[in-house]
Amino acid sequence: MARKRVRTGTCCICRKIGDLSFEHVPPQSAFNKATAIEYTLESWTTKRKVKGKHRQGGIGGYTLCEQCNNDTGSWYADEYVKWAKTAFDILSLMERNSAHFSNKAEIAVMLKRVYPLRFLKQVVTCLFSVVSNGPDAEFARNHPDLVSFVLNKHETHLSQDFQFFLRLHQSQLIRHYPIAGKISVTYDKDESGNIVRHSMRVAGQPNIISEMAHPPFALIMTYGTDFPESTNITHLSSYGYDDEVDLLLPLIAGRGLTPYPGSFHPL
Repeated sequence: MARKRVRTGTCCICRKIGDLSFEHVPPQSAFNKATAIEYTLESWTTKRKVKGKHRQGGIGGYTLCEQCNNDTGSWYADEYVKWAKTAFDILSLMERNSAHFSNKAEIAVMLKRVYPLRFLKQVVTCLFSVVSNGPDAEFARNHPDLVSFVLNKHETHLSQDFQFFLRLHQSQLIRHYPIAGKISVTYDKDESGNIVRHSMRVAGQPNIISEMAHPPFALIMTYGTDFPESTNITHLSSYGYDDEVDLLLPLIAGRGLTPYPGSFHPL
């Protein structure tokens, strides 16, 4: 649902210039209603005492024109919300039964009567809004096939340049990264399980990514590369818009313990 206020700018999908409505990223009903405090990565890494920006009513921004917001919302958002509620229930079950799940690298999730293509299209829609806040202002112009994939609800073609990944994300840290390189992070913990020290290094093979990590999901879009410790969901584009199926999807569950892009620690 769009907020009453509007701002003037360029829609990050159709590129029309005009009034922009507020886009919740992810959809508001997918556990994106609470007030959040926004900090920059620089302020976190330097430990400077800064006052973060309070984001009331959920995370998002003025990124879409009203038509793109309404179209994508009516076509895809409900499906994303359905998957998010299922994932939230699974994470809650894992928390209550941590001993049972402690040695499992991935969880086989059965999704009943879902529309896989609609979910993937909402993932792409979210990542359009994330990327629009980064340095690539011409992202939509440079990737018209991705624009068509979102704005034509029956389109199933995706460029081979893009891969999309999903994992279960349990964390109070919400991460939005327009363009980033994956960083490998290791942790030392005390007896209570609190992080006392961490170190990081750039991954051996470059992973250029865009990421939206907002419980219960971490969504990753890569450019010409795979992404470890996650499930590739690009193949969901092989379904039609009206294809309703039971889908068995293996998902890895973990925590985002730091704000570094792509960082992950198994549950």
